[in-house]
Amino acid sequence: MTDIKEAIWKKAEERGTTIYIENRKKHLKDISESEDVVKIWNSYKEKYPYAKDIEFIAIINTLRNVLE
Repeated sequence: MTDIKEAIWKKAEERGTTIYIENRKKHLKDISESEDVVKIWNSYKEKYPYAKDIEFIAIINTLRNVLE
């Protein structure tokens, strides 16, 4: 297990939210299809210049890769 994946699992255990990681495919699909979340991300990108070139789908794909 990668360090980041291990850290995510540990934090989820502390919070009692491991069910979300266990069901990550469904939750990531729901998040990736949410127009509201995309709007929030686009607003964030406008506010923070360091995020301006990061596409929402890149975040979803990174999460998928890390959590596999």
